[in-house]
Amino acid sequence: MGRRGAKRGAKLSGFRHVRDHTRRRGHGEDVIYFAADKDRYVGAISLGYGPDGKRTRRKVYGRTKQEVRDKLKALHQELNAAVVEYLHGAAGRGRLAT
Repeated sequence: MGRRGAKRGAKLSGFRHVRDHTRRRGHGEDVIYFAADKDRYVGAISLGYGPDGKRTRRKVYGRTKQEVRDKLKALHQELNAAVVEYLHGAAGRGRLAT
C-alpha cells in the first residue's frame, strides 16, 4: 500500500508559519477599508449602540490610507474634547458626583 503525503524524512524547506506583526483590533476600535464603489478609503469609528440596538458609527473618507488615518486621529481628538467638555459642564451643574 502506498503512503499518502510527504515521504519519510522529507522536510518542508523554506516554509515557516510566521504570524504577521499586525495585531487584531479590539472591540470598538477603528477600521480602514477600501470602498471600490466610491474609489476611496473609508475609516470608521464605532461609538457604541443606540436605543434601537443598532451600532452608531462615524465615517471619514480619503484618497489614501494615510489621509484617512489623519482624519480618524482628528475625529478621535474631537470626540475626546466633546466628552471632556460634557463631563466638565455636567459636573458644573451638579449632575456628576466628584
